[in-house]
Amino acid sequence: MMITNGISDLLHSERGVFCIMALLCATGLAAFQQLDSAAWLDFVKWLATILVAGKTITSAVETLTLKSPQIPRANTVDNAPSDKKE
Repeated sequence: MMITNGISDLLHSERGVFCIMALLCATGLAAFQQLDSAAWLDFVKWLATILVAGKTITSAVETLTLKSPQIPRANTVDNAPSDKKE
């Protein structure tokens, strides 16, 4: 299932675990009426935005670094004729 794969990926990343912990803390504050619903909603929007932006940037960097063309390297073996006489 797609949902369980997404949750599994979220739980296996440090970013995902941090976001879940922050969401639980904000929900706890809202439950004890230390945070009103508008502030909770605003916090969750920012949290989701940061999570999606971080994932997008990470994926873009991986794509660019893994699929970039290899730069040809100079030959390190000295093929020049030697001055030594045999």
